Amino acid sequence: MGFSYISEHGRKVLPDYQYKGTDRSIFYKYVSSPGCNVLVEYIPKWVAPNLITFLGLLVMVFGHVVVLRHSPDLSGDIPPWVCYLQAVVGLTYQTMDNLDGKQARRTGTSSPLGLIFDHGIDALVVTIGGLSLSAIFQLGCTWKTLLFWISGAGGFYMASWQEYYCDEFDLPPINGPSEGILIFTALEILTAVKGPGIWHAETIVPGLQNNSVFVLGLAIGAFVTIIGNAVAVYKSEYRTKHLKVSFVRALSKALPFLALNALAYAWLRLSKKNIMELHPRLVIWTLGLAFAKLVMLLIVAHMCREEYHPWRRSIMPIFFMAAHVCYSVIQNNYSSLDEKQIIEELFFVSVLAYSHMAYSLVRDCCEILDIYCFTIKKKASKSV
Repeated sequence: MGFSYISEHGRKVLPDYQYKGTDRSIFYKYVSSPGCNVLVEYIPKWVAPNLITFLGLLVMVFGHVVVLRHSPDLSGDIPPWVCYLQAVVGLTYQTMDNLDGKQARRTGTSSPLGLIFDHGIDALVVTIGGLSLSAIFQLGCTWKTLLFWISGAGGFYMASWQEYYCDEFDLPPINGPSEGILIFTALEILTAVKGPGIWHAETIVPGLQNNSVFVLGLAIGAFVTIIGNAVAVYKSEYRTKHLKVSFVRALSKALPFLALNALAYAWLRLSKKNIMELHPRLVIWTLGLAFAKLVMLLIVAHMCREEYHPWRRSIMPIFFMAAHVCYSVIQNNYSSLDEKQIIEELFFVSVLAYSHMAYSLVRDCCEILDIYCFTIKKKASKSV
């Protein structure tokens, strides 16, 4: 066996893992869940839950490519039909994200791999959907796009962090996967009707645009949610009695994500060539892939009942290069830096690191659990 992200201990306990999750969303309880209970009956039982999850990702990628074609720099005139399409794409993904779990329970194929697959793709969608929405909301190659992405990624990471230390994934009555997508859908339709120019219009405060207010409001909401995550972990009996970890040590596990975003902000702030204007999507995608890997490692550590070790070899080059750029700019040793080449190299490293992790985890989980990823393995018939 080659390199594996799952230890020998993890291989022994992984098959016994049982997911504990609660979605207290009002929309999910009264609309989405009952609707998906009806829809799932039309899905053939031979369709694997992970296939539904993956098809949802492809739908998001399709919408992302369409938006990219019309708004490569995350601003400019976007046709109304693109906004309508993105609204449909978001709702479709939300539906398929709920259907996969119901199909798993319906076919008796719930597994740790399904959780890894579901949360892993959700982590990718934070970046895919975030960039598409940034274009529709006309955030452009500015701090607004970065803060918009950080708000979504931060909320997701800290929710996963809370799950690790509380042994339960708890979504509040108003949450991003349910009500958040509905709000974005409504805003996309509004943009289609009124035109993207509404986001550049100034508020009652001179110089303050509507999209600035929207992003700042979203960031405040994310911050309040993260405080709630921290409070839950602070009060968690699972953390104190089972993991026997101090709250300070638990907080330290959020440092890699904080450091990633702090260095990104510092780089973009100090960049003399304005790397965000040169490659806005490449910057966010590099951050997004590093974030997705951190989340996946956190989920795997939780399922394998092991300590979370976020400082991995494949992550460190990203931190080192970002810190190196910031230090070189501060020291006025900028002439030798090629920021365009650096961000391209970091993106390449991020793609390789994430791809290797995703492939390895799927391969190992299929081997450990004796299942297939995209098809339902037939159970061996019992001999008489």
